[in-house]
Amino acid sequence: MHLKPKQKDWLARYLESLVDLGPPPCPLTFERSGTAEAWATRYGEAFVAHHGFEFAELRPSEITAAFDEHFRCDPDYRGFYELLAVYAQLCCGLADIFGRNAARARRVVEIGLLFAATFGLRERTVELADLLGESEANGLESAAPKPVGTELSEECRDALRGLASDLDELGEHYRDPLFAATLKASFRYADVRLLCELASDFYLKGRYDHLRMVELYLDRLDERRLLFQGAIAIAWADGEMAAEERRFLRRLIELANIPATMADDLERSIDEDDLSLPDLAGQIERPDTRRFFFRQLALISMADGVQEETELELLDEVGRRLELDQAERDRLSAEALGYYNENRGVFDHTVLGAFNRFRNRVAHRITSIAKGNSERIMTEVRQTKELYQLLGKASKEPLSADEKHRVREQLLDIAKTVPALAIFVIPGGSLVFAVLCKVLPFNLLPSAFADEG
Repeated sequence: MHLKPKQKDWLARYLESLVDLGPPPCPLTFERSGTAEAWATRYGEAFVAHHGFEFAELRPSEITAAFDEHFRCDPDYRGFYELLAVYAQLCCGLADIFGRNAARARRVVEIGLLFAATFGLRERTVELADLLGESEANGLESAAPKPVGTELSEECRDALRGLASDLDELGEHYRDPLFAATLKASFRYADVRLLCELASDFYLKGRYDHLRMVELYLDRLDERRLLFQGAIAIAWADGEMAAEERRFLRRLIELANIPATMADDLERSIDEDDLSLPDLAGQIERPDTRRFFFRQLALISMADGVQEETELELLDEVGRRLELDQAERDRLSAEALGYYNENRGVFDHTVLGAFNRFRNRVAHRITSIAKGNSERIMTEVRQTKELYQLLGKASKEPLSADEKHRVREQLLDIAKTVPALAIFVIPGGSLVFAVLCKVLPFNLLPSAFADEG
């Protein structure tokens, strides 16, 4: 199947093909006990973690592999269409957990309904609920319902064409480099959690509950509001907001697909220093959302290019209000730093100064940990005979490329044995290695290993 943007019936055909693939296998091992609702919650949590929704790009998986096998599309739109494939498979998986069997046509309309509700498309949601024959049961004005049969009717296809048009517009936002670098992960994370809650409620009850769906959607909007307000409060941390920061934040609001009234309130906060970031942090209850909030604020504090020491101090205070211990704050900071380092090409060149300040702060933290554990590290070095010999050699003469690689890998393996250092290794291996070169009692220059970073 070949997907093309703006293609008339792409969504109906796309969802039909995805439904034919069947529900995905359980993404991770989790306890299949208790009520179906508790089971679905654990499944959703495993699904979100397995697919990497807390980061910039989806992790390769059986679902994305199936996408490659069955679909082709414009590379510029691939990320968004692939995301919808993962969302559709989540819906199929939850329907399977709750034992809600349905013919292909009905399942396609159900998924379309859940998509519309997730993205806040109220008119499309009501239209698709009507086609399922459920609008009247929820107190909504409705024409005579026409329940979905075994094949998609022309009315169903028309409704899905309208939804496809709306999704095409959302897909344009996902292609914007600035949105992709700063907010895509945030919104996608909120969206998939909302979709999981909506689908679980829908399949648990076996019907569409309009009031419950509105309630869940508003909760998701509140999370977006908190994220934006956090970004604005970070920008005001030093008592003023530069023109570059104002332009940056206004552009993000423009891309965010949020209600006009919320956008207006956020615009006012850009012009007025009226937000307390620690107070905002105190409003977040879920542990996973607290971690996500901190990581995203760390990223946004670099992305506007104007990161001051006051912003870094405020991040620490926010971490404490979020009840994140020092090790957790270190880990999340390292992840934000590693993500920016891998995606710096999409940021404006003015961000480099902010990135370097944040990097230096993390490096200072790594140095402090390494010095505090220097005896333990040296003991491990001495016990690793080859590494000890290579380090001695490196202090006297250049190493070969292969020797440099072995030194780097073995030193990072040792760093992983120190819990406080291990959290920095995966997202910031080069930084950890550079610090160890300076801390260890050998005459090592990190620049000599630059080709190994």
